[in-house]
Amino acid sequence: MTQDFFNRLVAAAASRWGLLIVVTKGAVAASQDAGADTLIRDHFTDWWVGKTMVSRVATPFSHSDYRTLYRKDDPFMKALDD
Repeated sequence: MTQDFFNRLVAAAASRWGLLIVVTKGAVAASQDAGADTLIRDHFTDWWVGKTMVSRVATPFSHSDYRTLYRKDDPFMKALDD
């Protein structure tokens, strides 16, 4: 994993350690469901899409402007849903 990925993971978790663990645990479960031997970014994306029902291109793990896409007070809601 790269520093870019870790920055995206922190953004996805809204800088909260407990939520970071939830996101990571969900990605591990997604990798197990897929029968994968290695945890990759796509597993985090798969979990996020399943949790939020947003497009794969609109996740913190795939969107180019991920830092502004989600609100820190409710990271599972799109910022545009205000």
